[in-house]
This record gives sequence, C-alpha cells and structure tokens, in this order.
Amino acid sequence: MDIGVAISVGFAGVALAAFVALCAMRHWYCQRSSELDLALDELRTFVGAVEVLESDPRTPQAIKRFVETTTFVMAHHRIVGSVAKQIADEFNPSRPSSASARQVMASLRELEVSAPELADQVKTVMASGLIAMMLRWPETRRLALKIAAKTSDATFVEASSAKIMDAAPPYLPAAA
Repeated sequence: MDIGVAISVGFAGVALAAFVALCAMRHWYCQRSSELDLALDELRTFVGAVEVLESDPRTPQAIKRFVETTTFVMAHHRIVGSVAKQIADEFNPSRPSSASARQVMASLRELEVSAPELADQVKTVMASGLIAMMLRWPETRRLALKIAAKTSDATFVEASSAKIMDAAPPYLPAAA
C-alpha cells in the first residue's frame, strides 16, 4: 500500500471517529437540554405553589419551613445526591424519620381537612420540587424520571419529600 493511501485511510478513520463522537455529544446535549427544560417547567410550577403558600396566612409554620428547606436543598448538589440515594435505596420510602418531617406530614393532614386547596399546593410543591431538584443534576436525572412516573402516588411523593427534611442540614435558620 502506498504511504499516501495509508495516510488518507488513517485520516478518514479519524474523521469518522470524530463525526461519531460529535453525533453522540449532540444527542446527549439535546437530551440534557430537554431534561433541563422539564426541570424549568417543574420549577415554575414549584414557584407558583410556593407563592400561594407564602401569601396565605393559614399556611402552618412547618409547611413554610419545608418550603424553605426544599428551596435550600435544590441548590446544593451534595444534598440532592444524598436525598436521591435515600429514595433510590428504598424506592418505597419509609415513613419520615425526623421530627420536622413528621411535623410537615401532620400539618399536611390538618390542611387536607381545614384548607384542601392549600394542601393541594403543598402536594404540588412536593412533587414539582422533587422532580426539579433531581433533573437539575446529571447524576440524579434518571431517578427524576422514575419519580415523575410515580407523582400520582401521593404516599410515595410525601414519603420522598420527607427525605428532604431528613437530609437537611441542622444549621438552616428557622422559618419566620
């Protein structure tokens, strides 16, 4: 084989490999962009529900604390990873283990009786918050898709949301 032909074949192979790599990167980018769009939609839903809860004087302090904690957790990669691991380890999350998580669930039960429209907003915060925080980080995005499929299961969403309170750092300031 002539050296010129060998070099041409070599360059063709490198070009083909580069093309395949670029196609794979483009596919990943498009998929990730789509996931981040979904995360943004969920975040908008979350913010809308938070605004309703924050403006209503009937919202219990435990729920306000949950909202603040969820907002804090969303911004911290390491904590989101911890919550994701806890949910994934038990994909049927157990009952809330911390006192603050139990208090959130008790407040939610009270709202279901006294102010069902506020209870619906709390459930929206729980479901959209979980999905948005999991989709935000590449490491937890696959779990977000599983969670999204189970958001109609209120028990699952509530127990998973309790994991946020369980994983929250103890130094968060108290709700005002």
